[in-house]
Parts: sequence; structure tokens; C-alpha cells
Amino acid sequence: MNLQEMIERIEDVHTDDHPVYGTYGTQHLGYRDVEGDKTVFLLPMTYGKVRLAIGPTNEGFLDDGYCYESPRLLQAVLAFATWDGNGDPIDGWHRHLKTGRRRPEGEAIREYVNH
Repeated sequence: MNLQEMIERIEDVHTDDHPVYGTYGTQHLGYRDVEGDKTVFLLPMTYGKVRLAIGPTNEGFLDDGYCYESPRLLQAVLAFATWDGNGDPIDGWHRHLKTGRRRPEGEAIREYVNH
């Protein structure tokens, strides 16, 4: 099963264009609407990485995101399926865009802030 097939098996996931965001500049892998009028996206990046991002459902911009490296794509899909936008998603991400936090190899114990 490839990454796209895993994403399509997630309950309440959409893979079509979002009504406000469209494809958000790049083809998203999927999106889910969560409580608080927010939408969570899984976006492809270069070199096999993905970004878990969130933004207001009807605003058309993303206000937070977490990057996952290619060895942690399964964790990214699990985070996409379960994260509601509150707190951090499950471990495995290596970069938090809003705070500059970094987690080498996705490990929380190794976290540091890169300004």
C-alpha cells in the first residue's frame, strides 16, 4: 500500500480540491476538517518529506505546520488521521514552523529551538 492509498483509507478524509484553499499551491495529499472551524492538510514537500499543516477552514491560509522526513511518513499519516490541531501531533516530526523547534530523527527527547 502506498502513501496515497493509506491516506484515502482514513475516515472523513478528502482528496479533492478544498472549497477555499483549492490545492493550496501544490497538490495536497488530503485534508480533514476538525473542530473549531479548522482544516488539517497533508502536503508533499521535496525529497520525500511531508508537512502536516492547519489553518482556518474558510480563510485560505495556513497558520501552523509540522514537517516529517521520509523515514517517518507512517507517523505523518497517523498524525494526519488523529491530530485535532490542539497541542503537538504525535512524535515523529522534525520541525515545527511556528516555534522553530527541531527534533532530530523525530525524537522529542532531542528537541531544541532553532531561531
